[in-house]
Parts: sequence; C-alpha cells; structure tokens
Amino acid sequence: MFMIRLGPMCTSKVAGQVIKLVDCEFCNSKFAYVHRAKATGQSQNAFFLDKERATRRAKLKAMDILEDRLEGNCSPVPCPNCGLYQSEMIEKLRRECGRPLLLAALILIPLGIFMFVGAITVTMLSESADGLQTVVVGAWIFAAVYIFGVIGLLIRRWIVRYSFDPNGYRLTEERFAIAAKFAMTIEQLRRIKLATDATNEN
Repeated sequence: MFMIRLGPMCTSKVAGQVIKLVDCEFCNSKFAYVHRAKATGQSQNAFFLDKERATRRAKLKAMDILEDRLEGNCSPVPCPNCGLYQSEMIEKLRRECGRPLLLAALILIPLGIFMFVGAITVTMLSESADGLQTVVVGAWIFAAVYIFGVIGLLIRRWIVRYSFDPNGYRLTEERFAIAAKFAMTIEQLRRIKLATDATNEN
C-alpha cells in the first residue's frame, strides 16, 4: 500500500514558573511558593513546505499548555506556619500516590483482553476437536485470575489514593522540612521583590 507522508512534526518544549500566593485554610496565615511547569507542543510541517511556521505554531501550542499548567495547577508545598498541605495539594499528592498502580493496570488490561479472546477461541476449537476440555478449563481459569488481578490493582489504587493522608502526624517533620525549603512568608517574598527591583534598576 502506497503511503503519502504529509510532513514531519515540529516539536517545541517550554518551561516557566510563577509565584503562587496561598491563604492557609488551616491557620489562616499567608505564604508563597514558586510553581514550576513544563509543556510540549507539536505542529505538522505539511508537505515540508514551511518549517518555520510549523515551529512557531508548535511553540504557541506549548505556551498555551504551559499557561494552563501554571495558572490551573499547584505544587505540593506545606504551610510554613502549621506545616499542612492545602486541599488541592492533598488531591494532587493522592493522584500521584496511586499513579503507579493505575499505570500497571492500564498496561496489563490489553493483555487481559487478549487472554480473554484466546480463551473464547480455545472454547470454539474444543467443539470441533476432542481432548481439549482440560485446555479450555485451564485457559478460562488463567484468564479469570488475570482479569481479577487487574481489577484488584484498580481497587488497591483506589484504597491507596483515598487512605493516604499527606497531613498525617507521621509526616509532620517531613512537611516542615519541605516548607522550609520551598515556602516563603509574605515578608520574605517582599524582600526578594525589593532586591530584584533594586538589581533591575542598576
């Protein structure tokens, strides 16, 4: 079959950062942190005719994605005063905590479908051939165990995600250490801004 290649994909990668101001929902103190994000955009250089324009479109797409990630997302940085994560940060940490189990399940699902189809095929063949009953039973048992294993991974992921408490007592020292490294009080932010303005004036 003859394939027509429309042209290569141009890719643009961008990164940025923004200062997030937070009113702690637990102790009502104010703090700030630097939220960083990366994004990738792609655009096709149709028929190899205009690489420059395709690269520019890819960069614009990447910038749009980056803006969404900077404005509509957050980084998990605890409050430096009480050491607790905000609600949106807790949800993000829980998603990240259950992600490995979800990826494992998504990788295994196609193989499970293949095994299920294989079990059906063996069953159909057994109707026209003798001595395959044991193979049929084994195939169905293996497929069923595998599928239930995938379901078990998804259930485990749900349990891990919603039972994980980033604000738990055991993680108190770890949270304060993260806050000391990444969080800024409003006074610290003001001093940084003044120093930056003075540097720019010089």
